[in-house]
Amino acid sequence: LDITERKQAEQEIRDALERGEGVKLSGFGNFQLRDKPQRPGRNPKTGESVALSKKHVPHFKPGKELRDRVNASSENYKIID
Repeated sequence: LDITERKQAEQEIRDALERGEGVKLSGFGNFQLRDKPQRPGRNPKTGESVALSKKHVPHFKPGKELRDRVNASSENYKIID
């Protein structure tokens, strides 16, 4: 993909997620939204307890083909823990 096509594809993924839709890319993986419930948090500077509001976060799940290719080539690079 050239830069224009890549940016257009990224924008289409963002637009779909903004509409609450999942995106499936064959051979690559899926983008979905996940709900994070409201939870207690803490201000690290003051230690004060604060309520963190619920939110939607993007989540990527790699497809089997991508996982298999990464695992097959894993001996070619060092994994950093």
